[in-house]
Amino acid sequence: MRVEFIPYVVLGAIGMAVLYVVGNILIGALHNGGLIPPPTKLDRYECVAPAGSFSMHYLHGTGRVQIKSPSGSLDGSVSQNQFDWSGFANDRNVLGFAPPAEVVFEDATSLRISGPDWKNVVCTKMVEPTRPQQPTAQ
Repeated sequence: MRVEFIPYVVLGAIGMAVLYVVGNILIGALHNGGLIPPPTKLDRYECVAPAGSFSMHYLHGTGRVQIKSPSGSLDGSVSQNQFDWSGFANDRNVLGFAPPAEVVFEDATSLRISGPDWKNVVCTKMVEPTRPQQPTAQ
């Protein structure tokens, strides 16, 4: 190959790589319905505390958390196992109790949380029921 053609070969290879990357982005955008990926569904944990039952919606690594009780619900964030309830950390009016302050322990099936009103409350992960498979016609 002649030396004069090397820049054309290099530019062609770069162009092909750019087309590949842009093509994958466009295909992903069409598949997801936009450039931003769809939100991840949080796992639901059922908790029984001295103040009453409530549910936590939490997924490790997402930074989002939601707590629901019969009295109300709160959205917050979690960082380094510490909950941030955006000014409602010790407010007992919204939920009927003070929301938890930290995740003490977590594994694949449970969370252990603590807060100002109680310590080491175990929350059990609830498995969402799957729809039964429809029989296929043959």
